[in-house]
Amino acid sequence: AFDILARLQVDYPMLFQLQSPDKGTLTHCGVLEFTAEEGSCVVPFWMMQNLLIEEGAVLTVSNISLPKANYVKFQAQHVDFLEISNPRAVL
Repeated sequence: AFDILARLQVDYPMLFQLQSPDKGTLTHCGVLEFTAEEGSCVVPFWMMQNLLIEEGAVLTVSNISLPKANYVKFQAQHVDFLEISNPRAVL
């Protein structure tokens, strides 16, 4: 599969849509490395939970191009973040 992707004209970084046909859920992700066996992919547990799937579930993986964001708003999850001298540098 990686050989096919490498020959196609894809945007970098490579982004993928993961969809569970059984559950009707989907998410988007990037890739760290192409080392899984052909026909399989390794997905973090938290992403499996978001997709409502278990180990061994079938996923449809599609290469996708997403529009670049032009605005994002973050909210601190802890008051310790307010004590950082330069929050922009940390982000």
